[in-house]
Amino acid sequence: MNSRSSIFLILVLFLTFLSSNFALSDTTRKIEIKDIIVKNNQRIDVETILSYLNLTSGDKVNYEILNKRLKEMYKLGLFADIKFRVSNNNLIVLIKENPMINNVNLVGNKRIKEEAIREEIKLKSRNV
Repeated sequence: MNSRSSIFLILVLFLTFLSSNFALSDTTRKIEIKDIIVKNNQRIDVETILSYLNLTSGDKVNYEILNKRLKEMYKLGLFADIKFRVSNNNLIVLIKENPMINNVNLVGNKRIKEEAIREEIKLKSRNV
């Protein structure tokens, strides 16, 4: 009985190692991008998003490259959510832009001048 459990344990460890090895090899596999499709953008132009992405048709990418580009785009502070999908060697970029502040109104203040408050706050109209 003890030898059966040790054989089972060895088999489980071997299969775990084998499956993790396949997962690692999948991240290094490169595909050549045929086209880049940007979806769900509202205010930011497709060309602007593509320039931030810094990828073009014909580039070879893998998981690591896409992950790096994703982090670079998040650092811009313009996007609430970004997802990459690959379908038929097309890179699909799904964008959700951060909301934009339309107007900043100060109401109910009587002690401090409005100009003094506006100098201190970082929120500005028409900013993300």
